Amino acid sequence: MVFALMDDRHADDPMWPTLVEHHSSARTPAQRLAALDAIEATWARMNTEAGRFNVDGYLTEGQALKCARDRAWIIDALTKSVLGRPPRLHRPGDECKCLGDGEWKQHHAYRVHKFLKRNRSRARVTLDRAQAADLRNPTLKHAVAERDGWTCRYCRSGPLSAKAVRARDRRRILTYDHVDPTQPAGEHGENLAVACARCNEFKGHRTPDEADMRLLPVPTPAEIARWRTDGMVLRDLHLIDRSAPAITDTITDKPPTDHRIDGDRTVGDDERPPDRHHDKPTPPPVPAGDPEPRPKHATGTPDHPRDSAGKGPGRDGYSHTPHRTDGDDSPPPDQPASHPCPLDCGNPTDDPDGDRPCPTCWDSM
Repeated sequence: MVFALMDDRHADDPMWPTLVEHHSSARTPAQRLAALDAIEATWARMNTEAGRFNVDGYLTEGQALKCARDRAWIIDALTKSVLGRPPRLHRPGDECKCLGDGEWKQHHAYRVHKFLKRNRSRARVTLDRAQAADLRNPTLKHAVAERDGWTCRYCRSGPLSAKAVRARDRRRILTYDHVDPTQPAGEHGENLAVACARCNEFKGHRTPDEADMRLLPVPTPAEIARWRTDGMVLRDLHLIDRSAPAITDTITDKPPTDHRIDGDRTVGDDERPPDRHHDKPTPPPVPAGDPEPRPKHATGTPDHPRDSAGKGPGRDGYSHTPHRTDGDDSPPPDQPASHPCPLDCGNPTDDPDGDRPCPTCWDSM
């Protein structure tokens, strides 16, 4: 697939209107807009054309004219430097950091500015295609796995299985690694080795020396036979720098870490969801046989002080006596003591003098 990477600010670059103003014959706003679209489209086509032929950004005279739709003024404008910036299209003899110190490729008239900064070089594309072909070759991979005893050449974890592609422990997953990432596998897989996914991901696009790893020697037939008899063994990765700790991946039956936030939890989870607004810390347990501890207050001081004692009738029509905390059961001085009903019914009367019957006896009279 042909593609070319471009800056996402390409359309907003002030260089394009400047080139149109100085190098085109457009006079009306509509003509300037059409010329602006033409020069931007030509620049995009030149990038894709250079990427399609994989020539590190070089273009021939014919390719450049095809991208510009035979409008020579566009090519001439792209080779000009404006706003103190280098031209978008280089010619032989130009000086720019993106050209490097290499020789100009023969039979090419132009080179796209900073093409290799955004796109892969011809050598990199060739290497990537060769390494991808190595990993698509089942015969080569099987020969390498048999040579290495299906064990990781960096930590000796194995024997590994090609079917364990979704194992939780990355040491169980079989992968293949190009020992030197700048070279293909070779005819017989000399640069290809079996590696567990943990070691392969840690090594990355580095040589073993750059990653402080050691490529272990090819196992002997006796070692391979013994490993097959012993079954799978998962080992730690020890780096060349002995001061660095070993990279371990322990196997556990615990469930994966719960990354949900508090609002996503449900009451059915292992622990009750915390309520930051209503939950209070649990008080310490009270020993058996001890009375429940109660708060102590100064004598005569209620829990909630009031400006005056409660007065007036309650909701059921009777006066309520304010709560006393000083231990005195006698009524407050501002309220008289109740008298028993003169009819000896046992109910108190509302009459301050005690001469009037209680409400029950009064209603029955």
